[in-house]
Amino acid sequence: MPSSDGSLLICVVALATTIGAYGVASLLQAMAARRQPGTSIARLLVEPLVLAGLGLDVVGFLGTAVALHALPLFFVQGAASASIVVTALLASVFLQERPSHREAAVMPLVLLGLAVLAASAEPGPAEALPLLLLATLAIGVPAVTAGGWYLLRRPGQWTGAGLAVLAGLSYGAAGLAARGLSAPDSSQMWLVPTLLVVMLHALQGVVLVTASMRQAAVNSVTSILFAAETLMPSAIGWALLGDRATPGMGWFALAGCGLLLLSTAALSHGPAREADLGPGAELGVEKPGIPAPRPAPGAPLAGAHRTGRHRRAADR
Repeated sequence: MPSSDGSLLICVVALATTIGAYGVASLLQAMAARRQPGTSIARLLVEPLVLAGLGLDVVGFLGTAVALHALPLFFVQGAASASIVVTALLASVFLQERPSHREAAVMPLVLLGLAVLAASAEPGPAEALPLLLLATLAIGVPAVTAGGWYLLRRPGQWTGAGLAVLAGLSYGAAGLAARGLSAPDSSQMWLVPTLLVVMLHALQGVVLVTASMRQAAVNSVTSILFAAETLMPSAIGWALLGDRATPGMGWFALAGCGLLLLSTAALSHGPAREADLGPGAELGVEKPGIPAPRPAPGAPLAGAHRTGRHRRAADR
């Protein structure tokens, strides 16, 4: 745990700020996508509401970096997923969205798995990233870019899920690099390269998750994203950064991982439910030779809100 009550309080406040910022950012970006159906990803990213959401994402990520100064990756990455609750509450008010019965039943299991995983971690001070790990994270930037490009060039039923995994890996890599930045014994010589790794992975994650939500159901994408960005940093923190399970809670950590993976697998069937329309059809994007369905005048644009980071809405 942090060495003083003051530093613990700062970390908790920073983490709470992260949860709120991510949740509101999701709503703003969802509202922007609803107002601009059928827009390209490039144009959508420069819409004012999306830019405001991205600004809040930056605030949230800075809060994560502060929290990582004294709290372990298990806890910080898992707790940040609570932003889905903030988004859900706001979306029910501003977007009149409700989850389906299956999603309502499975989504809490995702959060429960993350909570068990986070609670089983033993807190400890931040440690500097090993140079080999930093180099691996840097190489991961072009590697993830190549993977995303490949998936987008060959769209299929599971393209959205694949893009969500890559987005989660990017966000997780950014979190690992941020933990290195907050370590008191980190080398100043590697400060700029580490900052670049953080920014590039975070930006890459934004683009990938926006693309994935044009290919798959938003709740499926969100759950896969949370799992990927939590499990990878947690495993690396366990192996290389000194993170450990609280004595006597090792089995709880394994149970949390299992519950997380099973519930994510249950939600990953979302793309199949939209396969008859084809990737992007719910957003008004046409497949070659097949016109996308158009809403009647005055009808709500179902699914048009599906973009941005960490958002939750129901399929109509």
